[in-house]
Amino acid sequence: MRTAVVRMAWLLAAAAPVALGACGSSSGGGADSGNTPDGTQQAETTEGVGPEGDQEATDVAQRADAMLSDRVGADTRAEDGIDADVPGIPRPDAPLTPTLLASDLPASLESLAFDGKGFLFGGTSDGRVVRVAPDGTSTVYADLLPVDAGVNPGTAGVTFGPDGSLYVCRFDASRIERVSMEDPSDVTVWRDDIETPNTILFRDGDTLWYTSSGGHSGWKGHVGRIRSGQAPEVMVPNVTYANGLAFSPDGTTLYVTSSQPGSVLRAAVLPDGSVEKPEVVADGPDFTVADGLAVAWDGTVLVAGFGAGKIMALQGDVSWTLAADPAGALLGVATLAFGAGPGFDASRVYATNLLKPVVLQVGLPL
Repeated sequence: MRTAVVRMAWLLAAAAPVALGACGSSSGGGADSGNTPDGTQQAETTEGVGPEGDQEATDVAQRADAMLSDRVGADTRAEDGIDADVPGIPRPDAPLTPTLLASDLPASLESLAFDGKGFLFGGTSDGRVVRVAPDGTSTVYADLLPVDAGVNPGTAGVTFGPDGSLYVCRFDASRIERVSMEDPSDVTVWRDDIETPNTILFRDGDTLWYTSSGGHSGWKGHVGRIRSGQAPEVMVPNVTYANGLAFSPDGTTLYVTSSQPGSVLRAAVLPDGSVEKPEVVADGPDFTVADGLAVAWDGTVLVAGFGAGKIMALQGDVSWTLAADPAGALLGVATLAFGAGPGFDASRVYATNLLKPVVLQVGLPL
């Protein structure tokens, strides 16, 4: 989206290597009000969360000599409830090169979701929903609702809900819209009480987890959830430009990206559904303006390095480059997802690019 491109370009400049660790928040700098979206005081503050935190865990140099096996250890995968005999994601000898799936899109996509029936759906930078077939052909599926004058119409995250509908974040309009898969003209406002919603996903039936990037009212951003019929709950407060969101295969670990200047946070999800204080597990130039996340079947976390032009992989506390492209196709990479449904390979990573109207794909060397 135009505003998103400007916003991300600004973040990219602000997150240049010379400024790492010294960049202030786009929503007001060092001090944070600690307010929830409804203006009430948060019960907990999470100091040092995101790239501004002075934590030993954020020191990539301390991990430079870490040893990385080709696969996630069988003991770790067993803890995640994954069959240790199923191959994990190996580390290739050299970064993989993406290829094009679609290049005739009407506008750039920041997000994607598979319907499991042979199509990929994404929200566009000009306020529409596009449907992409496995052969790369695309059609405009739905026009989203109008926005107020001066508000950018573009989208952020999309996800399919338990009712089969597609849910779409309208970032600058601060609302989530519901698009029927039976009638694409049936578009309604589903929620309008989340400021700058970015990534959304449903878990445990109809509980929606989301990131709110903050900025409009001077607060950093957070991770939250909405249980059926209830108001939004802040689960992880004070995340600087909260963006991508994903869970481990067993649901006991939450991952979120902090996009300014760029890092990946990890937090334990407790049996009662609460979330512990997160820790920074990856940062540095490779994670500049870190955007979307995808977690593989073996627990490997893939990170869209919007500013670095890379797809990074994170196994435990060790990261490495999964995909890069000297031609710059991955600069602006926004959202990652493994294929699902007829025609889309489950061992292939699909990616959108906010700066280019393309869908990319990366085949894993399994």
